[in-house]
Amino acid sequence: MNARSAEEPLLWLALLGFAPDEELAIWSALEADATAACWRPGDLSTANACLVHGGRIEHLGDSRFDVLAGPPNQQSVRIDLQEMSRPVAFASPVPTTLQVRHQFSLEEPEAICQAVSRLRGGLLALRTRFALGREIVRAGPSLRHGAFQLLGADGNLLAQLDFRIGRAALSQLLTAADVEVAKWSKTGTLRDVPADFVVMATAELSWTYAKHSEVDLLPSSYYERPVFYRGPPRVPLGWLSDGQLAVLTELTANPQMLEELAARTRMPIERAVAALTPLYFASAITSSPSKAALEWHRRVGYAALSTGGDPAPSIAPENAEPPGFQASTVPGALRPR
Repeated sequence: MNARSAEEPLLWLALLGFAPDEELAIWSALEADATAACWRPGDLSTANACLVHGGRIEHLGDSRFDVLAGPPNQQSVRIDLQEMSRPVAFASPVPTTLQVRHQFSLEEPEAICQAVSRLRGGLLALRTRFALGREIVRAGPSLRHGAFQLLGADGNLLAQLDFRIGRAALSQLLTAADVEVAKWSKTGTLRDVPADFVVMATAELSWTYAKHSEVDLLPSSYYERPVFYRGPPRVPLGWLSDGQLAVLTELTANPQMLEELAARTRMPIERAVAALTPLYFASAITSSPSKAALEWHRRVGYAALSTGGDPAPSIAPENAEPPGFQASTVPGALRPR
């Protein structure tokens, strides 16, 4: 594959403890900074990073603290920095008893932008998955049933992707910039995975791209035909938003047209599409009745017909569970039977 112009991922930023005028000041500063164009407002459950108002922190000892409510529609939030899986920065003043890495002044737009830029720098793994996912999605069916090595300029191994079993192994040193110029080499025999490589499902890569891309990647058939539940998404359960869980709960009961699904989950069409798109790349949904979950076929007595394929580029073997996915942790309605 040839080097491509970089597409930056959309990122979601949660603001905790800020008053409405302070939130406006933050977003105004970011809108004036071209390098911050990738950020969108998000809540703590789905955000990639967060800013916390240090003046509204009640320190509970060690790395734990409460963020007291800011705007009228916010609630107090309890946080343990040692358990935080996303980068965070604090608007000063921060309690002197709480040790934090990044502080900034709300009075200085440039300081706000610098703080958010540091947060983006803490998302290197996400940006790498995004870059690889972009290449997978763009290549589409040409990768299906193949195995590939991603090689650097000096021939060093950067990643292995085996679409025959839906597994990927990435060097911890791999970056999005490496992906832009790496050579993809198709092979029938993959090397043993080095001990320091990170193993994941190939679906996690295309999911990351689908979730963070501005491009509409959902095939037209999902706008025109009923959407069916296909199986448990091949990504860690914690990656699913509340909206995606609601979508899957609805689809496990019955296939639905997009408009009906949006209405039943109380989402605008745009949000429903945003929820469905990563699920499509995780092989959790289909617009083809012949690929719907077997339970639905048994329920309606459907004789499978070929109605065209869903061109998802990273489909693992039937009943395979990628690393990080545990069927036992899935809500009852979503567990494979």
